[in-house]
Amino acid sequence: MATVAQGKPKNGFQVWQDYVNQAPSRPEQWNVYDCDIQIAVHEYNRHLANVAGYRSLDWHFIKAMTWVETGAGVPEWKSSPIQIGNPGDPGLTALLSGNEGGDLILPPTLARKLNAGTAARIPSTTFGLASAMSSCD
Repeated sequence: MATVAQGKPKNGFQVWQDYVNQAPSRPEQWNVYDCDIQIAVHEYNRHLANVAGYRSLDWHFIKAMTWVETGAGVPEWKSSPIQIGNPGDPGLTALLSGNEGGDLILPPTLARKLNAGTAARIPSTTFGLASAMSSCD
């Protein structure tokens, strides 16, 4: 009896690509954070609208970052989708410390809610953090 030869196991990147390519068939998984992302991006765009040279951030950019950082196929998608809330993350410290300009970028409404604890406990808060990092360009 002939058997089909097993192919090489896929590496992490190939597995991630498979999940991204299957996104249209799983919209409930891939679109779960859309509202949270849109709210955070709207808050930044409103806060920074009058800053010379600021270009409105497109929420799809943050969504794309989320897909790249984690992807819906792994457990971290439900706990740390954008990966900025990971313990010891230097980006989180830089943004929230008040020493590197984060206080200039963070809208006051979000600054009151965001800290290392909320980033670790409430996944949707990380979109506000990711939006801040993207506003620096």
